[in-house]
Amino acid sequence: MKRVNITGTGNLLTALQNNCLRFIMASSCAVYGKPLHPSGMVSEKHTTVPVTDYGRSILEKEKIACELAGRAGMAFTAALQSFRTWSTGCYDGCFSA
Repeated sequence: MKRVNITGTGNLLTALQNNCLRFIMASSCAVYGKPLHPSGMVSEKHTTVPVTDYGRSILEKEKIACELAGRAGMAFTAALQSFRTWSTGCYDGCFSA
């Protein structure tokens, strides 16, 4: 996960830095960790506390992309995907991939 999500995103943004004005990246609700609201809903203001390796790698990817895009003068957007999946070892309703 780290190689693709973190290193791959860094490499892509480095390659695009002189030829790209906008960068839109797929993110995941896994960056928020366990939802605090009983409905499972989270907002972008929710604290990011990922509980899976996947969530941690996506959060790190977002941070690196934001930093590199900012340095290159690119507009940056992280588009949130909110797919609820089930995984062994997760709590009921865990967000993971």
